[in-house]
Amino acid sequence: MGAGRISKIALIYRICSYTSKFFPCPKYPTGTIHGMALADIRTACDSIAESLEKSLSGDGMHHLGLAMLRARDEGNPDIFRQKLSDAIRRTQEIGKDKYVPADNEDKEIRNVRQYMPFCNLYIWDSQTDSIPISGALKDDQVPDTRLNPPVELTERIFQIRLINFWRNNSPKVDSEYDIVLAEKRYEALCNEFLPTLPRAFVLEPNKQWDKDFPWLPYQREFLHISIFSSICYNYRPVLQLEPQKIQSLPANDRALLGPQRKALAVAAFNVLTRYLNLHTLESGISTRLPDIIMPTFDAAVLLAALYANRGMEWECKNYRHCMLRVNPFETHMESLKPELCMETLRSTLDHLQKCAETSVLAKTAAETLDRVLKRVNDGH
Repeated sequence: MGAGRISKIALIYRICSYTSKFFPCPKYPTGTIHGMALADIRTACDSIAESLEKSLSGDGMHHLGLAMLRARDEGNPDIFRQKLSDAIRRTQEIGKDKYVPADNEDKEIRNVRQYMPFCNLYIWDSQTDSIPISGALKDDQVPDTRLNPPVELTERIFQIRLINFWRNNSPKVDSEYDIVLAEKRYEALCNEFLPTLPRAFVLEPNKQWDKDFPWLPYQREFLHISIFSSICYNYRPVLQLEPQKIQSLPANDRALLGPQRKALAVAAFNVLTRYLNLHTLESGISTRLPDIIMPTFDAAVLLAALYANRGMEWECKNYRHCMLRVNPFETHMESLKPELCMETLRSTLDHLQKCAETSVLAKTAAETLDRVLKRVNDGH
């Protein structure tokens, strides 16, 4: 048997092992398949794959990708980063890191599909601050998918554009938090990035294609989680300002502190509601993904901290609506109250605990969030 065929067979077993982590689920609630426990299936698949891979000279692109995802899901960040670096280098070596525009839609979609593995690597790289991909992809390196109806690749491409926006607009590492610049970054997001979203992906979306494209509701929630998480990232340092620093600020800057804290609360709240929305969609399997668990946990901790902040100005008015082409806070800036925040936090904890049986990250997140909420409630 040739090496190529052995590699493909081993890959199939690796895929079976990885996908078994997403069971049981509402559609398949049992912990067995044809009487065999899921844990035993994983062990058997991994054992067979390892035996087959011993005869191979090196990991293929897809093998690296699966090893990377497995390390990430099992909470092994060092192995994940190493496999990610290896996968990026391998992609660059074989020339799959280049996007080639096409002159017709069918060929364009085919070219974009071939480019998607590198797009995924680019997105994961941005989440780890890894080394192999430096800087943002240029505009001509990112496909244009303002297509209606949407294609299944649209969400990935706008994830990249969101990453590029923040790479071009983020403050320097370890720089002091500038209240005014944070506000300008937020305004740029609302005026430059959000208006470019296709109708199916805007924050108040047109859902006419949802029945025809079952993946669309999931992808929309994924993208919205990323958008609101990035807003959390923009405003998060406002919680770390020391009282002495606040007192030394100009009056105009101090006037922004309350609204920025409320904006941070609204952004975190929106991350959690999108996470809960994913649970209401059929099966809710996607909520076990680290890409969803990590920003959800971060947002939950932020919202809990804001809930516990006795100086929090929950009655802040929305002062931005006249200046923005798109306003993510139009709905909740004035209406969000601490009671709703705590209710959402408890629901988030409940769903993380449900995912904990099959996800190491969800288990850690649930245990930590549980401790945080207990401390918050003890302090109130």
